[in-house]
Amino acid sequence: MRIEGKVATWLEMVATPHLHHKKLNLKLHPVDEAARADAEDRCYAISVDGRWLCSNNGSLTILQGMEAAKRFMRLIRNESFESGEPMPFAIDCSKNAHCIALGRDKRLRGCGRSQDMLS
Repeated sequence: MRIEGKVATWLEMVATPHLHHKKLNLKLHPVDEAARADAEDRCYAISVDGRWLCSNNGSLTILQGMEAAKRFMRLIRNESFESGEPMPFAIDCSKNAHCIALGRDKRLRGCGRSQDMLS
């Protein structure tokens, strides 16, 4: 899924902690609220100061589960975030989004839902 307009990038997320004068407003937005009631199985998109976080190829970044989201936030050294409103994105992890999950070893990895369609 390509997002039109200005987006936030992973590089910006890594560089921001080094810019002590700037604080980002991060929000986690559920993208499949109706399909999955369990917060640990729910997928999230991240908005950064009102812009969607995208990978280097312009695909929307999606995190599978709250633990993956928290791990991602720790890695970018910004553990404070707000809950955002649910977003009705149609996401296919194999084609139009950069989907990330937490593995059994507690490392972030590609999501295993490559065939699933989330809405």
